[in-house]
This record gives sequence, C-alpha cells and structure tokens, in this order.
Amino acid sequence: MPFVETILFEDDKKKLKIINELISKKISKIFSTKHNTITIYNNFIKKKDFYHNLKLDNAEKRIFIKISGLKRPKNKKKKLAQLIILDLKKIIKVKHPRNIAIYYYDKSIEDIYHGM
Repeated sequence: MPFVETILFEDDKKKLKIINELISKKISKIFSTKHNTITIYNNFIKKKDFYHNLKLDNAEKRIFIKISGLKRPKNKKKKLAQLIILDLKKIIKVKHPRNIAIYYYDKSIEDIYHGM
C-alpha cells in the first residue's frame, strides 16, 4: 500500500517508465514508504474516447491519478499532489496544471486484507 491508478492518453505510453518512477519516488519521499509497497496500475485511453466539457475527442488533455492507501495527514497529501503535478506537467503536455487531478482514497488498517 499505496496502490496508484493512472488514467493517461495512449500517446504518453512511451513516457510511462519516467511517470511511474516519478510517482513512486514522490510517494516514498513524502509518505516515508518503501518502494516495494507501491503498486501502480496504468490505464490508457485513446484521444477519440475522451469526453470532457460536453465534447467527445476534446482537444484539452486531462490526467487523472487515484491514490489509495492508509490515511495520511492533509498537509502531506497536498505536498505530494503538488510535487507530482509540478513534475508531471514537465513530462506530459497539458494546457494548465489544473488539468492534472490527484484524488486520495484513504483507508484504515481495518479496511485492508491480504492473502496469506
């Protein structure tokens, strides 16, 4: 834990290794988490399948990242989001930083079960 899910455009697939390393390193640093606890699931969409602002195939690129994990302090989540957005906008071209959204899904230890 944490588990990360990204929703990216297919044309950014070639940058995936850099994107995943960026997210993993920032999570490790801010949440003081070991690398072997972070898992990232990447989802890719075709531009023609992107719907935003009542437009299919919208020219405006938007990136969505979901982070599920143990509950963290608000200031750490904000700092992590800011760092990821700052570096990600250098890798993926978006019109505005606000087009990169990071959502947190907090869990308590009682909500988490692993196989034995």
